[in-house]
Amino acid sequence: MFSFLFGTICLILLVKVIFGGRRRRQHGRNRRCDNHSEGQPFKRRRRGRGGFVGAVREVFKRRLDLDEDQADIVDHAFRDLKDAGVEFKEAIKDSREDIVSAFAKDDVDDAALAAVFARHDDQLKTARKNIVSALKQVHAVLDPDQREAAADWLGTAEGSWS
Repeated sequence: MFSFLFGTICLILLVKVIFGGRRRRQHGRNRRCDNHSEGQPFKRRRRGRGGFVGAVREVFKRRLDLDEDQADIVDHAFRDLKDAGVEFKEAIKDSREDIVSAFAKDDVDDAALAAVFARHDDQLKTARKNIVSALKQVHAVLDPDQREAAADWLGTAEGSWS
């Protein structure tokens, strides 16, 4: 009987932890949305040290057992990768209006679409260059055993090491 009661209490606490526990309210409104009501765009608060990319970076560093100098260079390379991705994403987002205006006319404006896709090609070349640079930076600081382990990890779909 005691184990059933204890299990039920643990389950209730787990559900509270997963779904946020108690809600914080300020004057009947959610605090997270206060800046949204003042004309500010709603932004989620990020937790931790960088989301998914940060988690991958930390697993990468821990699994390869990197020293401090190697870890600093890997951090820099991952930052470059993230920045390249953000820049490419912003370039794609910024071109949405141009695509809409080219499509909204009586005939599709081929010249406007060609200009948009030329900008995309330039951004893709820049992102590709940044990705290759980051891979070269990481490759240069790893010893042969670490390179082999990293290559194994990159080559598996699951990303697991034995």
